Amino acid sequence: MSIITTSNRMLSVQPHPILIIEDSLAIVMLMKEYLNALGYYDIQTASAGKEGMQLFENLVKANTFPIVFLDYNLPDVDANVVLPHILKIKPETKIIIATALEKGEQEVKDVIMHGAYLYLQKPIRFDNIQNVIKILEDEFNAAKEQTAKVKEQIDSILKPTFVTLNRIAELCNTSGEKALDYLKELESTGKVISLNNVEETSCSNCGSVLIEKDSNFDVSNGDYHCLRCNKRFEASKAKKIMTKAFRIKAKYNFQAGSTQHRYSY
Repeated sequence: MSIITTSNRMLSVQPHPILIIEDSLAIVMLMKEYLNALGYYDIQTASAGKEGMQLFENLVKANTFPIVFLDYNLPDVDANVVLPHILKIKPETKIIIATALEKGEQEVKDVIMHGAYLYLQKPIRFDNIQNVIKILEDEFNAAKEQTAKVKEQIDSILKPTFVTLNRIAELCNTSGEKALDYLKELESTGKVISLNNVEETSCSNCGSVLIEKDSNFDVSNGDYHCLRCNKRFEASKAKKIMTKAFRIKAKYNFQAGSTQHRYSY
């Protein structure tokens, strides 16, 4: 069996750091060789569960978020202890369980049900490592493309007048946390200004802020129609929420539908 090296395989994403928690030195050396062949060189290792948990904590504190290859059976604790500990610290961590157990065995089903991302059968083969990395890279690429799309949408929504965080997240069909990450990035570079504690009206039925005054009701009372759940409700029943809002700085404008920007004075 030949190993494909990075000389004839272009990486589609920036290689993630790797953490291998495995008590067999021979397996660790083999996995590092396979991963190196796939372009992954930033590899940390631990030979026991508690050591691996502490190393993962240290990496996260250092702003490093590794892919984890976790042996099911370790000298001190097994994957049922290590896995939830890691996911509690960083829930989105990709953890690949390595074990000689068959995929259909209950222990493997349980650990996958509790958050393991993938299962790697021992004895470990290069083809299997390669398949795991391919799956991970495809997902990372998809996430990267989705993030770029959301950023473009946010750029097109921001205006010289304030737009609330909730409205931005709903219009871009993303979470408030993801929208806020990008908005903070824009704020840190002086491209947008934020305002805290803005009061916003939301739907009394579903909580959406995508609402409008409803001409079919008594306009003088300010009755609303929700564009999300299509419900109509009286203004007196509307929910009031406090949120953040953002606007473009006066001299800075985004070109609609593009991540390219222009300045105007």
